[in-house]
Amino acid sequence: MRNEPLDYYEILEVHPKASQEIIRKAYLTLSKKYHPDTTSLDKTFAAKKMKLINEAYNTLSDKDLRTRYDLSYSLKNQPNANEKRSDDYTTDDKIKLALFACSEINSLCQSIRKEPGYQRLNSQACAKAYNHWGNYVLPAITSLRRNDMGPGFYSMVMERNSTFFNECALTLWILAGAYTWADEFSQAKSLLTESLNYVYRNDELYSKIMTAMDNVNKSLNTINKAQTNNQETQKPSVSGGKFWAVAVVIIGFFLWVAIPSTPNKGSVSTAPKASQPSAQTSKQSQQPAVQLPNPKLGVKTQYVQGDPYSNNGGLCQITIDNTRNDFPVMVRIWSTSGQPRPVRSFTIRQSEQFTAESLNPGAYEVRYVHLYEIGASKEAYKSEPMNLMERNTSDGTEYSAMRLTLYKVAHGNTHTYNIPLSDL
Repeated sequence: MRNEPLDYYEILEVHPKASQEIIRKAYLTLSKKYHPDTTSLDKTFAAKKMKLINEAYNTLSDKDLRTRYDLSYSLKNQPNANEKRSDDYTTDDKIKLALFACSEINSLCQSIRKEPGYQRLNSQACAKAYNHWGNYVLPAITSLRRNDMGPGFYSMVMERNSTFFNECALTLWILAGAYTWADEFSQAKSLLTESLNYVYRNDELYSKIMTAMDNVNKSLNTINKAQTNNQETQKPSVSGGKFWAVAVVIIGFFLWVAIPSTPNKGSVSTAPKASQPSAQTSKQSQQPAVQLPNPKLGVKTQYVQGDPYSNNGGLCQITIDNTRNDFPVMVRIWSTSGQPRPVRSFTIRQSEQFTAESLNPGAYEVRYVHLYEIGASKEAYKSEPMNLMERNTSDGTEYSAMRLTLYKVAHGNTHTYNIPLSDL
């Protein structure tokens, strides 16, 4: 199984803008050179080479297959849309890339395992699909809106590009369904809400989206009730179990940490011992609960303009999943190979995630802070060290794709280390 797409133009030794006639002549020349019946080269090598030549020619000689290949190759080889200047593409180019990205998203969603026990693998497929949406579909939508500013511009854009917007809404509806099989209902709801921006109320798809929204809301209500009931039934004990929130790192497999720590006899428990209620404790229990801060509004999931963007010559990836967190976060990826330094900075809305791509191999750590509407967080956090690796194999290049998931567990914090804000 190949990790890297083949460059058919390189195989046929022609320019990507080559005409059909040039491609045909190149194919005939190479066939004469490498065909096992006519070549003087090693037969095994020639057979493998001829197989690639035939594969390339069969695609590039067909107009429709060549168009699809060109879009596919652009999608898989262009830099992340967050890393590329928007002026590098025309609006038509962006729409073509967006439509192909939608088909890729649909293909990824078809790989979802619709049965219990596959939530983690499904989440990984969904994350890849969502990256396609953010990197290639949203830039096209933004470009269309920007080109038609003025009174009633949004209605005009929708009307003139109804087929494109309908495909966007359909793709989000499909992706939201995939996220439900990853047990990520908040993300599914967010996608369904966004899809309503791209479809008319009298459209049949609108009804399907609203039905899906009702089902997702029912699932979220069921989960919230279960969590509430669980919290109400928890009572303090002498050993006082304590729960740590989980930070999940994936390197080819998922490592889940959720450790209920129960001290042995003779150990010191960090939880308070159970005691008879007193008048003082009863009075304290009647005090109003401390009000939690509100999440900062207007935060976008994107790179921070003006901050360092380096270590970008590799294939490695780090995904920060903030879909289970109630607050947006500011994240910095630090390279710890040699002198520690930040190499990427980005913000992530609550219920969303972000993938830093094209990272060089090496040692890294993730640092982040919650963002509040009023006031600033008093501390930041950093992850355990992580090593990203690349190696060449006979099937292509293998590389690390790591994932850090931030979410809440009752009475706990994320499984990370506290650091001063100045070290963010």
